[in-house]
Amino acid sequence: MKLKETMGKMKELFIQQQEEFEYQELAKEKLEKFIKVDATPCPNCFKPTLLRNESEASCEACGQGFYYVNGALRFK
Repeated sequence: MKLKETMGKMKELFIQQQEEFEYQELAKEKLEKFIKVDATPCPNCFKPTLLRNESEASCEACGQGFYYVNGALRFK
């Protein structure tokens, strides 16, 4: 009986770890995903075609890449 209880707890912990890992992967994917930003024009071509994620941006029109540094766009 002791072995079944121990195996049950181990299985429960394993499932919990797998679920946490899945949530972390989803959060990471969300941060890496690029979204369209209409409010900020591209500093290179001045068209409102920027795609950005947490730390980078790129322009759909001209293809220029940017980094976000302290909230400001910097050319790659």
